[in-house]
Amino acid sequence: MLSNRRRCLVIISVFTLGPDETVDLRTLSQQIAHVETTKDPSEVTSDDRQTVYNNLHQNHLEQLADANMIEYEEDRKLVGRGSETTIAGIVLAAVVVILQFLRPRSRDSS
Repeated sequence: MLSNRRRCLVIISVFTLGPDETVDLRTLSQQIAHVETTKDPSEVTSDDRQTVYNNLHQNHLEQLADANMIEYEEDRKLVGRGSETTIAGIVLAAVVVILQFLRPRSRDSS
């Protein structure tokens, strides 16, 4: 479940929401397109956003909801925290820390 970058970005985005907050799929798609394209938010095109939107809607949100990592109101296109959002967010944060720790460092020549 956490091996897909786009699903991880969804979890990270939802992890930052308050317990009763939601984000609409369009806004979430815009945020993820911004990260994936490394463009300024104002430069993300509607095609960039629509590609992410369709992919999330067709492939990822239902799987994340089935795993309780998010709540997804498909009819309203709203995404919120699921019962497993916190643990998934912590796991992702731990992975980032571990990968940073394991990353080769340049040796100091002094």
